[in-house]
Amino acid sequence: MLNLPTFYSFLHPYTRFLRLTVVLLFFPFLLFSHTIETLAPTRIYIDGSIGSTSSPIRVFENLPVGTLVGRLTTDNATNPTSTHSYTFIVGFNDNHRYRIVGDQLFTAEIFDFEQAATHMIQIRSTDDLGMFYDKTFTITIENLNLEVPPVTSSCSYTLVPPVREIDCGGTATTVTGTTTSSLTFSTFGVHEVLWTFSCPTSTTTAVFHVLQEITIQDTDPPVTPTLSTISSICDVTLIPPTTTDA
Repeated sequence: MLNLPTFYSFLHPYTRFLRLTVVLLFFPFLLFSHTIETLAPTRIYIDGSIGSTSSPIRVFENLPVGTLVGRLTTDNATNPTSTHSYTFIVGFNDNHRYRIVGDQLFTAEIFDFEQAATHMIQIRSTDDLGMFYDKTFTITIENLNLEVPPVTSSCSYTLVPPVREIDCGGTATTVTGTTTSSLTFSTFGVHEVLWTFSCPTSTTTAVFHVLQEITIQDTDPPVTPTLSTISSICDVTLIPPTTTDA
């Protein structure tokens, strides 16, 4: 018996729709017609997301070059065991901001939310038969607002550790800053505290550092004393008045 799938495998793999008409010589007037349909991949994902509004792809700003965005996967119903290679469509929008290594997407620069809140990239997935699918992704750049505002005080001041949201392995995580500095300042002058925001070790070892400036200065004027009126018919010796200065 003629094994049609095996016979079709010799056909050119880059043809999308093939129609093969086989004349069975043993039955001179009988034509046997069979259609083979070889379809391209149908969808690309980044960590299981297609980049839709309900399933966005997010990257925090200010992360180092080489940060992993996600793993690329492909739907291919007609060739489910196929391996896929991934490439950028040359010249498309923000492709230059990223790089592909195997099936992983990485950042190629440090992103700035204030410069661009979204990026658009286009990726092609090609299977081992040469069939391909192109997908445009919108990537949302998250504002990583770690700034800790400066403090100015006229007397002793005790800091409260700041709480911020940082990126821990692609997940927005709320953490409390830590420091090796003293939290209380009373000496006049400008002091700096280095806050460290660390991801839980169970997720990733990402660490962010932010400086906070504390200024202790005399900003309150002395209390003006109330002076009494002095009347005398002879010499008077004044006593310098005193006041308080907080």
